[in-house]
Amino acid sequence: MERNPVYARIMASLSPWQILASVLPMYGLIILGGCLRKAGILQREADSSIMRLVINCLYPCLIIDKILASEAVKDASLVAWTLPVGFLVIILGLAISRLGGRLFRLPAGPDRNTFSCTTGIQNYGFAAVPIVMALFPEDLLGVLFVHSLGVEIALWTFGIATLQGRLPREFKSLLTAPVIAVVVGLVLVFTGLGDWLTQQEALSPPLTIMNWLGGCSFPIALMLVGATLSDELRASIPTLRVGVAATSIRLLILPCLIIGLIYLIPLPSDLKTILLVQAAMPSAVMPIVLSRIYGGNPAIAGQVVITTQVIGILTIPLWISLGLQLIGSGS
Repeated sequence: MERNPVYARIMASLSPWQILASVLPMYGLIILGGCLRKAGILQREADSSIMRLVINCLYPCLIIDKILASEAVKDASLVAWTLPVGFLVIILGLAISRLGGRLFRLPAGPDRNTFSCTTGIQNYGFAAVPIVMALFPEDLLGVLFVHSLGVEIALWTFGIATLQGRLPREFKSLLTAPVIAVVVGLVLVFTGLGDWLTQQEALSPPLTIMNWLGGCSFPIALMLVGATLSDELRASIPTLRVGVAATSIRLLILPCLIIGLIYLIPLPSDLKTILLVQAAMPSAVMPIVLSRIYGGNPAIAGQVVITTQVIGILTIPLWISLGLQLIGSGS
């Protein structure tokens, strides 16, 4: 297989400090959110309305805006690869985490179910967006969102099944605003309507508004993540077993497996880049909320997320740097 010029250019220009610097703003926003919570500025009572604003308005605007601007998404074969791979990566994560929960002898039932769900699902959206924007061509954001559609499908089916210990009885939860936004964006791209809309001068103001709203999504979401983690840090006492298990699986075993797979399997290069970022991500925050709704243990979810987020500041740059070298040498 020929060496991919995209990876060659990225590897030649990126230093370890640049990779670390791309991670620091994400953590800065998370810490800011925790500080705002402690100061009483970002109050817990506002969390629900802010999250609904992000999920139902700001994030869909970002998704549609970046999909319409992405040349990579116009490649039907890339999209055909990206959706199922996003789904299968979550299935792999849930399966390995379930096995890990048994090996680390976590209590069966809600504790192990919550651990498996939280550890198995990476922070695939809001944490990945600023890193992709900082390190790679912005065109890849469209690919990230298509990948996220596969992740969302896995989350609301097998993720909930893992958390509950059984398959969910209904799948209406799949119809979230981000999922709909990805579908709408892909329809606009492949029908040609997207190019037509972006070329209409009369539509420039609403498209600009959409761009502005989308740009607000991940900073607000990351501050809300920080506020949520601040609450969990005060509410639960970390346990060594859960911390070691989560770190071993989410930040060591799964990155090794995913990077190994994308090194060996001849996937499209843009998808490899997205999967590399996904492999390096800590656990998603959403399972903390889901564990409250579906009978899990929010304290376990909080411990997993806090541990992987804190240690992730060191492991994210390490895995991205190592992954670029391995993928570049195998492309």
